[in-house]
Amino acid sequence: ENFIDFINLACLDTKIRAEDDTKIIVSQSFPNPIARGWSCEYKIYSTNPTDKILIEFQHFSMTTCQLQNFTIVDDGTGRSAGPYCNTYMPPVFVSDSK
Repeated sequence: ENFIDFINLACLDTKIRAEDDTKIIVSQSFPNPIARGWSCEYKIYSTNPTDKILIEFQHFSMTTCQLQNFTIVDDGTGRSAGPYCNTYMPPVFVSDSK
């Protein structure tokens, strides 16, 4: 049975193992704006080599692109999407690799 797991992250070299369950990742400042100079990297991975990871945003808001932006990178293939910024909602991203 699938369940939803909420993860509130302070973004300290964060690794998240993808499973059959839904993971909701919430930034440390949500629902408030992200502070300037805040740098974050989430590594989402699966232990199953045939799995793909789907990333979908429910809320997305950053300041101007010069100050804050977000990029998704598939480490297995190097494919990237973004950068995304402002209130433009990034499209669904499906990884090519685990």
